[in-house]
Amino acid sequence: SPVHRGMLTDVDCRWTVISGSVDCRTREERGLDPLCNNKFVIPKSRYDSIDSYLSEQGEPYNDVPLIYDPAIYQRLRSAGIDHLLAQHVAHLFIRDTVSLFSEKVDQDDTVDSDHFENIQSTNWQTMRFKPPPPNSKIGW
Repeated sequence: SPVHRGMLTDVDCRWTVISGSVDCRTREERGLDPLCNNKFVIPKSRYDSIDSYLSEQGEPYNDVPLIYDPAIYQRLRSAGIDHLLAQHVAHLFIRDTVSLFSEKVDQDDTVDSDHFENIQSTNWQTMRFKPPPPNSKIGW
C-alpha cells in the first residue's frame, strides 16, 4: 500500500520494504567495500525476484549473470546433478543460513533434508524450487 500510518510513502507495494528489512548482506557483499572477509558480491537481498529458472524451457530467460560457488557447483556436477539445478543450489550456498537449530546440527543427511531446507527456505524469491521431503508420499 502506498499509505502507511496515514502518510504517503514512496513505494506502491510492500515487496521492497520486506526485501530491505531482511537484507543481511555485508558492505562487502553489497559491493560497497572491497572483498576481504566475504567471497562474493551479491547483487540483491535474499528476499527478491527469482535468480534463475531450473527447466530447459526457462533456460533462455537466465540472461542475468548468476553468482554461485564454483566449488559447490563442480561437486554437484561430478555427482550427476544437471547444470541448471547445480547452479541453483550452488547459488543458494553463497549465503550463510539465517537460522540453525542446535538439535539439527548432527542429523543424518541421507534420511533428513532439514539442512537443505534451512538454506533453501531462507532465500525467499518470487518463485522457489520445493522438492518433496525424503521418504514421503508427496511428490512429483
